[in-house]
Amino acid sequence: MDIKIKNLLLKYLNDECTDEEIEEIRHIFLDGKYQEEWKQALEEDAVHQMDQKPLGRMDKENVDSLYQKILIKTQVKPKSRLIYAYWWKAVAAVLVMGVMGYFIFNNVFYNPQTMVEVSTLTGERIKIMLPDSSTIWLNDESKLSYSEKFEGDTRDVYLEGKAFFEVKENKEKPFLVHSGTLVIKVLGTSFDIKAYKDDKDIAVTVATGKVSVIRDKVALPYRTLLAGDQLAYDKEAKEFMEQKIEVDDILAWKEGRLIFVDETVGDIARSLERRYDIKFVFVNPADKNQRVTFKQKGSNLKDVLQIFSLVAGLEYQEVGNRIEMK
Repeated sequence: MDIKIKNLLLKYLNDECTDEEIEEIRHIFLDGKYQEEWKQALEEDAVHQMDQKPLGRMDKENVDSLYQKILIKTQVKPKSRLIYAYWWKAVAAVLVMGVMGYFIFNNVFYNPQTMVEVSTLTGERIKIMLPDSSTIWLNDESKLSYSEKFEGDTRDVYLEGKAFFEVKENKEKPFLVHSGTLVIKVLGTSFDIKAYKDDKDIAVTVATGKVSVIRDKVALPYRTLLAGDQLAYDKEAKEFMEQKIEVDDILAWKEGRLIFVDETVGDIARSLERRYDIKFVFVNPADKNQRVTFKQKGSNLKDVLQIFSLVAGLEYQEVGNRIEMK
């Protein structure tokens, strides 16, 4: 096997070729002598993609995506379309279906990784012990996914919703939380993440230790946070905001207390909906965008609504489980 040719083909699959190298690729396809190198490049590229998949396995959507990528990548237009078409028809079935079959088998039927998924209902909060003895408190209407065994170089978990993490230190195997458009990387610390799909913000708040926040698809940390730091990402404006938070406030929701610091009225309303199984309706939708700080020790809904409406500068009316704010 010509390793140089194979590496060049790998560069092509990853969109890293210069114009001169692309011209060389055209000649390689025309030559028709490097089927083995092309097959090996496809397999290695597919392996790389498989390593990036959150569940460590290929579902139908992943297979279709890789299949389409291979087809697109092979649409090099050499000077002789006839020669290229003949060569491609001769090896397409073997290369594409062979690669697909290989990875479907190895990742769906053979991969020993088993994912665990835990979710909570409205008003429900649970405590979870991970395989590395890290502890997670999962808030209401949230979902956490993680591997039954943390194998490989990292400990990866996937969060949708809100959770508080107490991570066991392991300098050799960083702990990564994938949540929305952010990745939170730690070695051993405690922190809170709020990342509900329907909330305006994603927020990371550190109670102890140090946390690196990485933007999706960006290798370097966007920020490194210390105890008492909160980084909020506005998903609509695509902007970050930083502030200091009392550590006691970070732990509040675990103990049943309601504390919202500089959050939008809309996000607070959604948090109350998840806890009390109610529905807020705003007469003026713009009222949802104002930011307020709201703290309530008791859990009685009537008291909560009175304080919430007061800090928001709005009146409320209860109609069954529907709360009209105006």
